[in-house]
Amino acid sequence: MAAGKYSFTIEQGTTVDFEIQWTDSGSSKIDLEGYEAAMQIKDTYGGSSVLALTSSIGNNYTAVRQKSGSAFLSVSGSGACDTPTASGSLGIYIGYTHTIASSMPLDEYLYDIELTDTTTQKRSRLVEGTIFIAKAITTVDPT
Repeated sequence: MAAGKYSFTIEQGTTVDFEIQWTDSGSSKIDLEGYEAAMQIKDTYGGSSVLALTSSIGNNYTAVRQKSGSAFLSVSGSGACDTPTASGSLGIYIGYTHTIASSMPLDEYLYDIELTDTTTQKRSRLVEGTIFIAKAITTVDPT
């Protein structure tokens, strides 16, 4: 199955926190037990990563989520392990220190999210697209 296409906007200097759900063609949620996830944000195809996020089931991201400058990918939703893997929920969290002007100076970036079944080693690209950066007027030093 081809990857879904989804483009979104990050407001520069803000925290990004959203959730997507992986479902089959019949809209049934796919259980993410035993999956690893990876997301990369790049300025060009084949370019260097601006930000790389990885996750595997069983990691406890609760403590990380409470740090304002953190970034992570969770295979149990944006609640960072609060959602069962059977929900097919994948959470993306990027703290504001990763979206400030010095970290993301361009107007747009490319990204994709891939999932790997650790039992079969089958890899699927779940979603891909463009991230647009809405430039900030107000800037606050994150220190």
